Formats: sequence, C-alpha cells, structure tokens
Amino acid sequence: MANFLITIIASIFLVMGILSMPTPIPGGTMMISGSLTALIYSSPTTRRFLKYGRTRFVTINRSFYFMERTIGAKIKLIGNALYRTRPDADLTEQANID
Repeated sequence: MANFLITIIASIFLVMGILSMPTPIPGGTMMISGSLTALIYSSPTTRRFLKYGRTRFVTINRSFYFMERTIGAKIKLIGNALYRTRPDADLTEQANID
C-alpha cells in the first residue's frame, strides 16, 4: 500500500514538474528529479523502464545525465537513484556525453 501511495504522489509531482518547465515557475527540474527518485526507489519496473528509455533515446540519456551531475552533486540520494538507471558503458560512449 505504501509503494502505491508513493507512486501516485510521485507521479503527480512528475507531471507538475514537466508542466512547470516551460513556465517561469522555478523548481521544475528539482520536482522532476525528486519524483523520479521516489519512483526509482519504490518500483523496480520504473527502474527497468527508465534504463530502457536511456538506452534507446540519446536525448533522454543526456537529460538524465545532466540531472545526475547538477542535482546529484548537491543531493546524493537523487544522484544515486538516477545513476541506477544508467545504460551500459559502451552505450554511454556512443552517445558522447562523457
């Protein structure tokens, strides 16, 4: 029951973060990172889905890598959660993000 509640709340914050990105409301990136962290820790399916998405789409991988570096350097919990969804090293080298 707790994982279900965390998933619902984190999904709401994820949508709010995505909607606030093009507006002048600050904190959209932080909301997205925080909600993804909660989803990654509460659901193994989310981890697999995000890892698959990062493997297939270079743009998504670059965005996650940006969030890992900027927010993850300040808040280790978020950095560790996003690091769990990283694709294999050879795919990262192909994307030229290092």
